[in-house]
Amino acid sequence: MANIVLALVAAIMTFQASQRPCRHYLFLSFLLIALMALEAPIRGALVALPLIVVLFICFGFRKSVYPSALSLAGIIVGYVGNAALLRHTGPLEVNYLQSLTLYNLPDVMTNLSQLVIALLGSTMATDVFAGMKIVSEGFLLYILSIEMLLCYVADFIYGIVRTTERVKEKLAAVNDNEPSLLDFFFILAAIGIVIGLFAVASLNPDSPRHVQ
Repeated sequence: MANIVLALVAAIMTFQASQRPCRHYLFLSFLLIALMALEAPIRGALVALPLIVVLFICFGFRKSVYPSALSLAGIIVGYVGNAALLRHTGPLEVNYLQSLTLYNLPDVMTNLSQLVIALLGSTMATDVFAGMKIVSEGFLLYILSIEMLLCYVADFIYGIVRTTERVKEKLAAVNDNEPSLLDFFFILAAIGIVIGLFAVASLNPDSPRHVQ
């Protein structure tokens, strides 16, 4: 929950810093990403990298360069701080960062399908009601869980559509309007899911929680 709040506030601060440069917004976005990377460098990177990509898609190079640079600096500072803490407290029993290995394409695709199934299963509560009769109190909750999943899928598709539109506008050099905060979050969610899925499938398929 703490990481969700930190990621949400970091995205808001970065959005505000890109719209109207302010030292407070820039510092807070840097600090929040550094705190996430301090706890887990991989998680901090999986938050910051999609954020950087979306900044350039939504605001272009000029408005995105400083917030993006500070996001990268936050990852580096968090990583250095994490390494210092490990030296002070002793090495972890399992250092996930050093144990990561790269997978070939067939394995990545297999891991990707398994991750998608795991994420869908964690989103829906159908496993809780599996085996119940249709005429039972669990049927309504079962339907609601499916509707919630459909809402997630619809939001993801909308985010992909908005991302495609923004990229086309940038490539065509159209003087497009800056996105609203809601559109920014739709695009960020879509890009974050795509990058997170492929990153975890390529490096650490046993940790779908990083995508969540």
